[in-house]
Amino acid sequence: TLPGWRFANDTTVADVPGCAGEGGQCTFVRYRAANIDANTAGCVRESSRVFAGHVLPDDATLLQGFFSVVAVTTEECGTASTTEQTWSVSARRVDDAVWARAEEP
Repeated sequence: TLPGWRFANDTTVADVPGCAGEGGQCTFVRYRAANIDANTAGCVRESSRVFAGHVLPDDATLLQGFFSVVAVTTEECGTASTTEQTWSVSARRVDDAVWARAEEP
């Protein structure tokens, strides 16, 4: 689990993909990191991971939204670039989550 921010999914707090006012509860999580390499003229590499999703009021076991990874490098690294990958997420909460029920021989 990641610490995040939960709020009513009614677009009064935030209007982001994955939390666009569908009702229910919205969850927003962001993790950011940066690395500055002083040995290569101050090359900066940044990354950000974002999850935004919602649980609808009529089905509290279903979580839907998106997960996105953004990577940025500055010109000092050779070539400035920004890449983004985004995935749709759909998951259902279960009462008994386990990796495996029995070991394989």
